[in-house]
Amino acid sequence: GKTATVSVPTGYVITKIVLTCPVDGTTKWGPGCFGAGAPKGYTYEGKVGTWTGSLQTVSFTATDNQVRAASITVEYSIAE
Repeated sequence: GKTATVSVPTGYVITKIVLTCPVDGTTKWGPGCFGAGAPKGYTYEGKVGTWTGSLQTVSFTATDNQVRAASITVEYSIAE
C-alpha cells in the first residue's frame, strides 16, 4: 500500500519521526514523495524527512511516488 502508520500505546504520544531515505528530495524513493499525503508538521531536506508534533498515531501516504526509508527513528513520551 501507499500508507505507513506509526502508533504508540494509550498513554503515550509520538513527538518526532525521522526517515532517512536512499535519495534526495522528490526523486523517486525520496522523503519529498509524500507530497500532499505528508502529515501536518512534516518537512524534508536532502535524504531526511522529519515529522514533529504530539499524536498517538501518525500516518504518511505517498501521493507523488514511492518513498523508501533506510531507517526510521521514532521518539515518544508519556502523554500529559
